[in-house]
Amino acid sequence: MSVELLPALSVRKAELRRSMRRVTAAWALGIIWMTCTGGSWMNSFQVMLGFSNIHFGLMTALPSLATAANLVAVVYVERTGKRKGLFIATKAISRALWLVVALILVTLGGQPAAIWLVLLTLLVVWLLDAVGTPAWQTWMGDMIPRRIRGRYWAARSQFTRMFIVPVAVGLSIFMDRMTDPVLPTTVSAQPQLMWALAGLFAGAAVFGVADILMFLRIREVRPTYPDRPPPPVVDLPLPPTKGGLAGALRRLPLYFHALLLDPLTDHAFRRYVLYGATITFAMCAGGSFYYREMREDLGLSHMAINVIYMILGPLMAVVSARPWGKLVDRWGRRPALMAATAVAAFGAVPYIFASKYTPNPPLVSGAVNAAAGFVGWLGATAASWFGWTVDWASWQPLGAGAPVGAWLVCATTIFFGFVGWSGVAIGQQGIILGFADGEGRSKYVAAHAVFCGLGGVLGAVLSGIMADGLARAPWYHPLHVG
Repeated sequence: MSVELLPALSVRKAELRRSMRRVTAAWALGIIWMTCTGGSWMNSFQVMLGFSNIHFGLMTALPSLATAANLVAVVYVERTGKRKGLFIATKAISRALWLVVALILVTLGGQPAAIWLVLLTLLVVWLLDAVGTPAWQTWMGDMIPRRIRGRYWAARSQFTRMFIVPVAVGLSIFMDRMTDPVLPTTVSAQPQLMWALAGLFAGAAVFGVADILMFLRIREVRPTYPDRPPPPVVDLPLPPTKGGLAGALRRLPLYFHALLLDPLTDHAFRRYVLYGATITFAMCAGGSFYYREMREDLGLSHMAINVIYMILGPLMAVVSARPWGKLVDRWGRRPALMAATAVAAFGAVPYIFASKYTPNPPLVSGAVNAAAGFVGWLGATAASWFGWTVDWASWQPLGAGAPVGAWLVCATTIFFGFVGWSGVAIGQQGIILGFADGEGRSKYVAAHAVFCGLGGVLGAVLSGIMADGLARAPWYHPLHVG
């Protein structure tokens, strides 16, 4: 019998089905956490704190910087075999720290110290998240049988994505109501927005921790081997407890060599890591500046932005995932990755042609407002059945000066950016799993994450420095196209 199928026998039948349903239900709560901490309102939060261009770049770099913590998880899991406790402890604390972010905004919002306290807190958030992720991945890999793994993850993704639309739409409407576009985005000018953001982060912490705590009732599954276990990924000559702190510091070069330098001796892996670092550099170079362009320069509402990034874009990524998968199966991982990268490269182009001067096409605003009025009439009719009297029939989401033309130009990134990056993710996953199936196992995954994270850090930081330099340059003037 296959070694990979043996762990599934320890959690099987009714218990296995119950455990998988719990994993799916947990991520339904996690979707709410992800939406609260990743929408366009993060731009309002950063502006309210007083972020400069460099601060925007630094915040984009934090998740990439934190990937170095993957090494800690790999060493711990390989030496102890314990994953459930590590995952729950690190992820729960990581999600709960969003309460600290909300507290900093309420107490120190607008002061310079708040910026660095938030950046430091979010660095800890992402470090803990990076430690818990490998533990969760290997735990789920041992629990879910290989024969149904692909179907299960696809079904889980489809089910949980249904929660994104109502959550994103509801939060967008709420944040648009709490935002006064005429007033500056500061704590003193818009206190209602400050409290709305703080409540959003507090809610994110609650739903995020609830997601993790649902795993408490799922049994930890450890792989069993018919003969003997494979050799450890990290085979160091010094025991982990020898020499205390000084001994641990002396062992750091050994860990560094075993986890990062050894995988680079593989020529194919070295070339692939260079690609991964480069594409991550390109992705993080734009980072939060896409949100800044749409929110601050084009004047788009939270609803307009999140329709692109949280509803239509992910939907297009889901639709395109299967064709990319077929392309990988037919032509191989590298040709598919090359084609997906070429498509994704055009994802940033639409933003060059979108400006405040982009003309609005005729009839579009009227059609959208008519459809919104019809939906409002249906809602008012349904409310009347319960004895409620509401006036939603006059709902007009697009005013006379709404930048409809600029939004339509930005929305074309749905077809390039999201489709292309969907293919890139599938191709990358196939290639890195190909390396991980070999002799080195999980150290290839960790090394790949760290080197790609290094590319993301460089891209985000350098883009922030470049944006700040351009903003200060007396000769610079933005290019207006369209």
